[in-house]
Amino acid sequence: MKPELITLDSLQRAARDYNDMLMELPSYHLGRVCEQLGLNLIEGIEGEHVLLTPRRKDGLLRPYTGEVKTRSEAPLMEIVPSVLKVRTGYMQLADNVNNYKQQRVTVRAGRYPSNQGGEHPYEVEILRQAIATMHGDVSRALFHAQYDPGDQSPTGVFDGFLKHVDDLAASGEIAEGQGNYIGFAKGTSLKAVAAALPGRLHPMLLDGDVDFICPMGGAQYLRAMALAGSQDQTLPHAEVERRLGAVLGVKGRVRVLGTSLWGANDPRLIVCRPGTLTVGLGRRDDLEAVQVRSPYHDPNVVQFWMQVDIGTRIDQWMPEVFNLVELNKD
Repeated sequence: MKPELITLDSLQRAARDYNDMLMELPSYHLGRVCEQLGLNLIEGIEGEHVLLTPRRKDGLLRPYTGEVKTRSEAPLMEIVPSVLKVRTGYMQLADNVNNYKQQRVTVRAGRYPSNQGGEHPYEVEILRQAIATMHGDVSRALFHAQYDPGDQSPTGVFDGFLKHVDDLAASGEIAEGQGNYIGFAKGTSLKAVAAALPGRLHPMLLDGDVDFICPMGGAQYLRAMALAGSQDQTLPHAEVERRLGAVLGVKGRVRVLGTSLWGANDPRLIVCRPGTLTVGLGRRDDLEAVQVRSPYHDPNVVQFWMQVDIGTRIDQWMPEVFNLVELNKD
């Protein structure tokens, strides 16, 4: 029997019948990335999500000698907002239904979210791949994106983590004087960096669990730091993290989260408390996960249309929870 061709109607029917399952895929795909990098994922944001963090003054305690010196009044506490703004991106993908032959595919339990049972028609696999394509673009832009309507690429849709870092550095919020930036000049030896970091990172940051989020080159640098002087340079990653924690005096768990999403050769790395960086998704009420249309003269050419509201945020950048380390600083 000749296989039945995929049609516009069959794709639209699958998009409608399996919409509940397909709607779960964005958080599934981004959730995996967030889990790997220790990021928060917030869903259902309408426009902006604002985190208010109180910062107390310190250094005010004085010995009492019977005389109190008059001091200028200053607020005891400052409320610092951190804003996660989601922006809308879209993907339209045109394809010819004659590229596909009708067949059945089995989706094994746990491979990806499903509320429909074990077997799905091939149309669902096509729709699933369309969604995966869009959120692959989102994941690859998480660090380097800078919102720019004129940039017709994934990196123009929203502001990524490095844009926030650059903005905070430009405003003086991330700086050596703030205690949340450490720069090492070009030529500084690995041994010198390892000796200096414990004294320059905030004691409260070292007092708990610490994530090192970095490019792949940064991860290799930290591995070399951890294994300096070791006879065995092939130790597993978990042992490298344990040794790095010992070198730097971290009392909690250390994770080295090198990622190709950042790149390879950026000399910066983020040292932070787990869960300091956040990804946000907008609300999707009354939206279809994938809209399948036929706006072309050729009825065999269909358009897959998807939208996403996406944004990122650095929740806090006080030195107690965050530090930007730059190696080979000019």
